[in-house]
Amino acid sequence: MARTAFGEEEQSGLLLGDASFRDTLLQSAALLIPQDTSLPVGIDRLELFPPDRGEDPRRPGVLTIVVRRVDESETQNTFEVMALDGRGRVRERLEGYRLQILEHHDEYPTVQDLCEPDARDTAMVRRTLEALARRLHVEVPWVDLYHIEGIHRLNREQRRELVRPLVIQTLQAYRGGDRDDAAEVEIDWEDSGKPVARGRDVAGLEPALAHDDRMCLISGGSRPQGCDLAPVTARSEEQWRALLGDERFALAERLAQELGSLDEAGTRVWAAVEAFVKAGVAAPAELQIVAHDRQATLLHCPGSQIDVLAFTVRLTRGSDRVVAVTVNRSGESEAVAGDTRPASYPGYEPLIEDRIYRISDAGPQGQMVFIQRTPVTFHPAGQLSRTVYYSHYLYWAGAVREASAWPVLQRMAEQLATGKWGGVTNYTDLTILGEATTGDLVETRMWASGNGGPSNSVLDICFDFHRVLPGGRRERLAWLEQQTTWVRILGHGKVEAAPYPDYYGEFIDNMLPRYDAPNRPEPFEEPLADLVHGPWETVLYTAPAGPVVEPVLSRRVIDTSLQNANVVGNIYFANYSAWQGVVRDAFFKDLMPDHFDGIGERGELLCLRC
Repeated sequence: MARTAFGEEEQSGLLLGDASFRDTLLQSAALLIPQDTSLPVGIDRLELFPPDRGEDPRRPGVLTIVVRRVDESETQNTFEVMALDGRGRVRERLEGYRLQILEHHDEYPTVQDLCEPDARDTAMVRRTLEALARRLHVEVPWVDLYHIEGIHRLNREQRRELVRPLVIQTLQAYRGGDRDDAAEVEIDWEDSGKPVARGRDVAGLEPALAHDDRMCLISGGSRPQGCDLAPVTARSEEQWRALLGDERFALAERLAQELGSLDEAGTRVWAAVEAFVKAGVAAPAELQIVAHDRQATLLHCPGSQIDVLAFTVRLTRGSDRVVAVTVNRSGESEAVAGDTRPASYPGYEPLIEDRIYRISDAGPQGQMVFIQRTPVTFHPAGQLSRTVYYSHYLYWAGAVREASAWPVLQRMAEQLATGKWGGVTNYTDLTILGEATTGDLVETRMWASGNGGPSNSVLDICFDFHRVLPGGRRERLAWLEQQTTWVRILGHGKVEAAPYPDYYGEFIDNMLPRYDAPNRPEPFEEPLADLVHGPWETVLYTAPAGPVVEPVLSRRVIDTSLQNANVVGNIYFANYSAWQGVVRDAFFKDLMPDHFDGIGERGELLCLRC
């Protein structure tokens, strides 16, 4: 580098050594703040360490750069940057290296995205497909993207063993299932190399996959599947003509008039042809343009029922790539058959992609799990820090509990509306283990863990609340246990346990555990677990058992209305937890009013158990 930049072979002619290497040290710190445009503004100290006697300073070998952020603010970050040789010795060190933040870009990848780009890239491709599906009125498959460096270097059997569980995961995601029943699905390969899925849970579904040397694309759906993934490659006109053939080269030239790039147009045509072939169309020579613009190209092969959508996308790593997948223009949506075709309004993709309700048999004791996803809007985020106020978990639990009874809900409503029967909530025990805010997606999983009590009418229910993270990952927000009883109403405020009606008893039987096992949820990260279970926690006061609790710290009369009732005609259980919050907040606001201003700069009250 010294010779290239300064015309000198010896770095010793430069007072501070190789300037190009030092620029590498300066640039490396920006990798820790990839969403920020930054500018170096200062270095407190530069340390240079001489090589050992006999070592050639011009050939230090492979050096490892280690960056540590030591301070940060909204406008500036400070780092320590070290260059280590193969034996772990420090060769250079920057202390107090400061980067001024010029602009923040939420759309740029995070550090985690750079290290593990699968989730970001998959979400990006899915959002693009959803937007194109609405604009072009087509149905698109479910897709997943995986970064697998060197997949081309594996032999055929190694590649198939590697991608088999990934193909199963894509098909299960398409049908809305869980990974726990992966053993019931088998993936084989035809002589042509096309994957084939077998198993009751994937009956009627087809997978397809494609890969280059670093990425693998998998698509799944209920119609013939084909897909391809290809980097936009620079070639001469002669090379493109030789690769595509005369007819397809002419098609690429037409597409290039809009795109302004023969390389991008040629790559779209090539990827589309590969997708057609994988879907069973033999060497399509003639292709018709259905729709085409700078974002995407929709092509049809005459004589077949197959269309392919090809579009260009810039993923987290590498150059532009073309993604091509088979789509359906039948005019009838499998997901919403007979529904009016939705209008195209960008920005709703994350809500449309996520199926609101799902059913699984993956309970901890083999029981049915009812799954509901809820987007967090403005109202629930009522904490000073703009996170979810605890009582909303009770309302969400109630909504999920009742939606889970959908097969018998109408019959229940008719019986409850007579005023002679009811369902009462005996108790609810809520533990808050994480935080969610506006824009998050909350997934609630509910299952029955037992049934018994008087008249065999007491039902134990569990609710597991998750925050859905990019790529389908989750962290636990809350855990709630609840007990309910089916009752006969004897009069105002008087009830007695009663046997379930036959239709409801049969429904409950189908929800109960299928085998003995601990009733423990799947382990996930719990951000507030240390606050809940921390060894430092000291109990300051425990209320005595019984209906009368002394001393009374605060008292408030709550005015109720029909808004607080439900179909049974009583006060809905979740109201009581919300009213506890009303009394608590009023009591503490009188004691420390300053702590209820702003956005929680002085701290805030968190309800961890209710």
